[in-house]
Amino acid sequence: MTKRPQNGGGTAIYVLGSLAEGAFGMVFTMILVRLISQEDFGAWRQFMVLSNIALNVAVFGLPRSLIYFFSTCKPEEQGAIARRSMWLTLAVAAVTTIIFYFGLSIAAERFDSPGLADYAFLFSTFLGLTFPVMTSIALFIAANRRGLSAGVRVALAMLKLAALMVLVWGDASLKTFLIVMNVFALAQCIVLLVLYLKVAGPALVPLWQNFGAQWKYSADVAVQTVAGVVGGETDKLMISAAYNPARFGSYSVGARELPLVPMIPYTITDSISPDLSRLSVAGKIEEFRELWHRWIKRAALLMYPIFALVLFQHKEIVTILYTADYIEGAIPMLIVGCLIPLRMTSLYQVMLL
Repeated sequence: MTKRPQNGGGTAIYVLGSLAEGAFGMVFTMILVRLISQEDFGAWRQFMVLSNIALNVAVFGLPRSLIYFFSTCKPEEQGAIARRSMWLTLAVAAVTTIIFYFGLSIAAERFDSPGLADYAFLFSTFLGLTFPVMTSIALFIAANRRGLSAGVRVALAMLKLAALMVLVWGDASLKTFLIVMNVFALAQCIVLLVLYLKVAGPALVPLWQNFGAQWKYSADVAVQTVAGVVGGETDKLMISAAYNPARFGSYSVGARELPLVPMIPYTITDSISPDLSRLSVAGKIEEFRELWHRWIKRAALLMYPIFALVLFQHKEIVTILYTADYIEGAIPMLIVGCLIPLRMTSLYQVMLL
């Protein structure tokens, strides 16, 4: 009888942590729409669309390659792989931040959204500080520190909520919001870098040893990731160009799935990727398939009830979460919600990389 990979406990902890992060993220948006104007909220959501594309294009599959190579390499190579991945991430973050800063003026004109240009520096800085988060969480997963990874994600989400308290007590404007978010992002970046170096360990081999193989793997992942991200954001770019930021804000709350929907399968994928990588390298295809299918079934138990809720209660969901001012987002939520069952088959192709 095939021995079952014993990663269920760690994966469950990581999934629960990510669900908590998603819940905090939902509360964050619920509070934000009640504190700032629809115009400012629309500008924030336009930035989220643009930054999501920029982040996934620029990061070039580095987090995914870090998970694979750190999980399958010799122990003495792990420190070098982790450290060079972070150095590359920081370099990419710096370049992307500069390009994004100048690109926002073009986006502001095309989307008729002056807020993007007025606060281009704050938007760009926040994007740059996001890069180390992706690579850090990838290392924690690869090093089988799923509990740490889950704790970090929950802590980061709680910091975002704490940032909103400044708006409650002070000036509830987009500028104030972005300043506070950058301060919290800088603090979390410093903490994550300290934790990252501790988990990575020392570099016992040359930093760039076998870099070519990691680069090739990253490129293969990047092609698939970029295509998926750009495809997923195309509708939002079109709506941004056709309507003002306030109306786009209403569209975006429905067109962007509930936080828990994409988070469930993505989290499971991230958590079991190291185990799948090791099983694949060892040629244990039957154990690979058993682990994969076991977690698909578990994810389905969470996803299909959410699908039913969105299908029949989309108007109520939008009204309760985002107020009646954003009711135009109900129909986009229903349309996107009907795609939830596809996530049980389409998303898991990433496991086969």
